[in-house]
Amino acid sequence: MEWAIADMVRCHPAGASRASWDFLNADYRDVLDRIDVPTLVVSGDQDVSVPAGNAPYLHEHISGSRLAVIEDAAHCPFLEQPRAFNAAVIDFLANVVEPAEQGTA
Repeated sequence: MEWAIADMVRCHPAGASRASWDFLNADYRDVLDRIDVPTLVVSGDQDVSVPAGNAPYLHEHISGSRLAVIEDAAHCPFLEQPRAFNAAVIDFLANVVEPAEQGTA
């Protein structure tokens, strides 16, 4: 986790501010229904950086998506709870890859 914080500290404040502004003000709701690939939506159950309803909203509006809420994690579950995050990703990939491979035999 320390390396991630060190990386963030090295960012120029003006660049970080602009990137955050652009990210927070981006609105992709009108294209969610066009996503047609397997999608895993991951959220930490203690994330205060984004509104609590964002992950469920994405899950509801991306057809066939899967929602993984990582316990005891905030905005960076891949850093805060790497085992739980990796388990969610591995399980998701197993359910995406295995059914596809079964159809190719």
